[in-house]
Amino acid sequence: MKIGYVTAEFSEEFKKSIREWSLVIPKEEIVSVEINGKMEGGNVTNDLHLTLFYGFDDEKINKKELLKFLGEKALRELRIEGLRTFSVPQYKCNILYLKIDGKNMLEKIHDSLKKFPYFEKFQNNKFIPHLTIAYIKDSFDISLLKLPQKMNKVDIKELMYHSK
Repeated sequence: MKIGYVTAEFSEEFKKSIREWSLVIPKEEIVSVEINGKMEGGNVTNDLHLTLFYGFDDEKINKKELLKFLGEKALRELRIEGLRTFSVPQYKCNILYLKIDGKNMLEKIHDSLKKFPYFEKFQNNKFIPHLTIAYIKDSFDISLLKLPQKMNKVDIKELMYHSK
């Protein structure tokens, strides 16, 4: 089974600003965990992206039609809404992320992508537009972190289709 997904990729300047800001997270609060025999986690800002849809059936999807559809989407007015975490209890850590506010635009794009062939099992969770920053200890108090004012606008370079 080959799985496809769509990401929003960012300008180099935006990625650099996020990477530099992420260095304020104390190193002793960042964790790595073993997932399916592979070490994951740490600071993940070197792979910064926004997943708009995960779980396409790569063998059935018309990539030319999908790329045309993506080319018609303009992502404007995206803002960073704030820092959040979600818990991963089985690994005794939290995922630190930046919540993205797209005035429901991202949710509409996500839902409209369901017109392409996809695997239903990957759509069981609610879509939450976000940028993953790091895996952190579940005891870390994220209120100690502050985002700079200049980091409120999201700079999207392009939408891309990937498969694995």
